Amino acid sequence: MAMTLLAVRVAPCPALAWVLACRVTRRVTPDPVGWAHDDRKADLTSLSGILGAGTRRAMPELADLLQLQRRSDLPAIRPGDTVRVHVRVVEGNRERPQLFEGVVLEVKKPNVYDGSFRVRRVAHGVGVERTFMFQSPRVEKVEVTRRGAVRRAKLYYLRGLTGKAARIKERRDGGPKRREASSSA
Repeated sequence: MAMTLLAVRVAPCPALAWVLACRVTRRVTPDPVGWAHDDRKADLTSLSGILGAGTRRAMPELADLLQLQRRSDLPAIRPGDTVRVHVRVVEGNRERPQLFEGVVLEVKKPNVYDGSFRVRRVAHGVGVERTFMFQSPRVEKVEVTRRGAVRRAKLYYLRGLTGKAARIKERRDGGPKRREASSSA
């Protein structure tokens, strides 16, 4: 009720006050009941590969319109993995390849077009973190050199650790023979 009064006080005319009040109450209560009077309901509830199922939006995502897909040449990356990222660096009018090797701290939206991952390494005693977009044309190649066994999705605690304390155990898949035996059984 207080939010509706606030919207009425700010709006210059009663019709605009009603629209602002509806927008404020929709943000507070995102239940489908508030959308029953809207004729554009079918357009707003369209499913998307970018947004989750049932997410409401006023305009379709650009990635959906262009039917863009995530790059398939990149390997599956998980937090704790040690990766080697080949990046193209622009210096003036020249481009050159640069290697950035470190531990993956987080992976955001791994199966979506606008996903990213953050890699951390310690160079000369200083921690350096870089965030890479999966779709970036600057990222040429990503190699997973070591699989890490961690039980967290975000490894921000590594920022406060140094030396042996910052080590991560290696994940054991059992090798190719054991994987073949388990998949055939």
